[in-house]
Amino acid sequence: MSLTLTSFLQFVTIFLLLSWALYLVYRVGQIYNGPVFTMLIGAYFSAYVVRDLNWPFGLALLTSMLIGAVASFIPALRLARASAFATAIATIALVFIGQAVIRNLEFLGGSFGFFHIPIVDYLLPTSYIAVFVIGFLIYRLDHSRTGRAMEMTFADPDLAAAMGIDIFKSRVWLQTIAGTLGALAGVFYAFHIHTIFVTNFGLDMLLASFCFLFVGGYTTMWGPVFSTPVLWSISIFLPAEIATWKGAIYGILLIAVLIIHPNGIIDKRLIRIIRGKCQSIFSRRANYQIEEARNEVK
Repeated sequence: MSLTLTSFLQFVTIFLLLSWALYLVYRVGQIYNGPVFTMLIGAYFSAYVVRDLNWPFGLALLTSMLIGAVASFIPALRLARASAFATAIATIALVFIGQAVIRNLEFLGGSFGFFHIPIVDYLLPTSYIAVFVIGFLIYRLDHSRTGRAMEMTFADPDLAAAMGIDIFKSRVWLQTIAGTLGALAGVFYAFHIHTIFVTNFGLDMLLASFCFLFVGGYTTMWGPVFSTPVLWSISIFLPAEIATWKGAIYGILLIAVLIIHPNGIIDKRLIRIIRGKCQSIFSRRANYQIEEARNEVK
């Protein structure tokens, strides 16, 4: 496999995890930027303990996820009661705080960057195993009673509360899960590019992640699955003259989709249509096989 294709596939997993993290919290009515904050934490922590303290990669990955969960759980105890706007501003502030802390820690490279992160041979298959497992769990969540409660909370929080849904607890544990996914994405990011800078984890990362979510479609987990590889290919496979305009392209696409088709390209209606057509095809095929079997008997 070529290095270009390997890099493309690895970045797809990273941004898919980030987009799913944003998706989970947005489904309960909050714009949550915390995954980029915990991504910063996961990237620097795992890189430091593996390079300088000789921790095994697996232990560093699991510990980074645990730290990401704690770092998102503590502010979630207050942010779970905040409005969507207040949550967005507060979690952007967390990103800036994290960047400021790293800039003042010389053992993490400060503003100069953290170099010579060790190579992990099995990083790509590990990433895809994680994506498939997490995707399966999110799919199960979306089709559970909790998923229906999340959808009701997004549509009408007051009605959801009147129906007995504990919005506070839902937001707390969803923000915690989102932070954990952000830390996991940070570990994969650090060990893929081998050199990290504090500026990597800022507004550009937020813009790309939100673009993948809202262009793909925020009403279903399949939206980012479609948009992430398509949009990230701009950076990898298109000529450099076009790729340098990636940020502008993402911004224009995001604005256009939010104005023209606010639910994104992939929404629940499209999923139902695709599912219906697939069921129709399989039904016709099964009927054809039954008819063939009857003809053979005759």
